[in-house]
Amino acid sequence: MANAQRRTVEQMIEAGKANLAKLEARAALKAAQSNPALAPLVAALAALKLGRSQAGQVLSTGTNSPQAADNRIRVHDLWIAEIEAKRARCEATVAEGDALETRYGEALSFLAGGMIDGTIPESDAADTVQALMAEAEGSSTVPELQAAEDAATEYRKAFSATLKGETAEE
Repeated sequence: MANAQRRTVEQMIEAGKANLAKLEARAALKAAQSNPALAPLVAALAALKLGRSQAGQVLSTGTNSPQAADNRIRVHDLWIAEIEAKRARCEATVAEGDALETRYGEALSFLAGGMIDGTIPESDAADTVQALMAEAEGSSTVPELQAAEDAATEYRKAFSATLKGETAEE
């Protein structure tokens, strides 16, 4: 503390006066609390202080304040991103399922008919089914969309945990 400057006498007097004013205000408030005529004013003052405190939490710009409006909006935006990723995965699942159902149905009719009338041997039908299944498995976009959905979920959870002062695994 080599750079610390000593307060002047005037500064010490001003600090003492400010401290005395705080003590006098506290004593006046204590006296007012026991006076029935002033009780409504004391209650109104307490309500104002509480309201300002709560408003301050919402208006806070602290990065780790879960009640801050900006952080609450961010968490909800992350929820929306997660829901949209889930919707995209579900839409792809339905679209791919519809296409595969049609394709599998056509293949089943063709192969079963050929096996019944003897134009398609069972071994050829089995090979065709294997190839059809492998092709369908390799062309699906659902796994990538599931990965995107999982990433959105993890990011939201990590952000929320950060606001709560936790780790994402908690």
